[in-house]
Amino acid sequence: MAPGTDAWQPYSPRELADRLAAATPRSAGARIFGYQPHAGARHNRAAGSAWIGWAGLEAPIERIVVTGGGQHAILVSLMALAKPGDEILVEEFTYPGISDLAAHLHLRLRTVKLDREGMIPESLDEACRAGKPTALYCISSFQNPTAAMMSEKRRQDIAMVAMDHQLTVIEDDVFGFLAPDARPLSSFLPEELFFYITSTSKSIAPGMRIGYLLAPSAMIERLSVSVLRTLVNAPPAMAELATSLITDGVAGRIVEWKRKEIAARQDIAARVLAGLDMQTQPNSPHLWVRLPEPWRTDAFVARARHRGILLNSAESFAVGHETDVQAVRITLGPPATRSSLEEGLHEIVRMVSRVPEAYELVV
Repeated sequence: MAPGTDAWQPYSPRELADRLAAATPRSAGARIFGYQPHAGARHNRAAGSAWIGWAGLEAPIERIVVTGGGQHAILVSLMALAKPGDEILVEEFTYPGISDLAAHLHLRLRTVKLDREGMIPESLDEACRAGKPTALYCISSFQNPTAAMMSEKRRQDIAMVAMDHQLTVIEDDVFGFLAPDARPLSSFLPEELFFYITSTSKSIAPGMRIGYLLAPSAMIERLSVSVLRTLVNAPPAMAELATSLITDGVAGRIVEWKRKEIAARQDIAARVLAGLDMQTQPNSPHLWVRLPEPWRTDAFVARARHRGILLNSAESFAVGHETDVQAVRITLGPPATRSSLEEGLHEIVRMVSRVPEAYELVV
């Protein structure tokens, strides 16, 4: 499907299924259905190296681990780095998966404050001085949920704080493909201080549970053991599909299509939501909207759900405490067409613009 059309996916599920069949011929049966090296087969690690290399990072094959998606990459990174009771620093609003994983691994989370450019270096420095954190988990491009985008100087400043405290950074860059000119935060750090994560789920298709982790050479064996204990190896057939799409250029074309589609959807959002207290970027896949009084986030989310609109509340991204920030994350991707997206955004504006009835403030 050509870029610029109203539908969301550049390739239909049937087309991707055909690609999967082509990537896993009968002659490859032993390779596909047998055990793989825990860090991934070499040619699949090479595809991951190329994929990360396009982000501007030097990514030797020997430092690549193929994982079962970005969430799995976060899990094995935490398993390799930390032990129960260790402290991990995170942004004050962050991807909820990190909270779930930390609870499962019995890790303690402590928050670092954000502004419209993402993590605040001074707050990170204070957090490092106040405790003994093992690692920092952060999202430098299109922070989830606030859509904050670190400038290059902000990335350099965060890297300087990390180096001053010898703090390992786990950079979750699953949205980085939407900002090809932004250098990853990891590019400002020495090899031994960063774990860089990307995946195919956001950039190619949600069901493609393949992630790529670029890690210090000294940690690859430990990460391989973590993969063994959690998944044995990433799904070989899916890894073959990802490798095929990357090496023949199809993945690159899908990414280019998604960049254009997100930009078009951002234009719609900017027009429809003009006047709201909104934080986003021209190429961000989501928006952060603060609600006016007397709306409360949970009540607003419930009312939106009743009207067929799924939003995420600020509370679902807050770490370890209730928050008094009344805000919601709006994701631009799920509506099947631009017209359905616009219709949903207009309904959000209608909801925000009127004073809620008393019963609507009770969830």
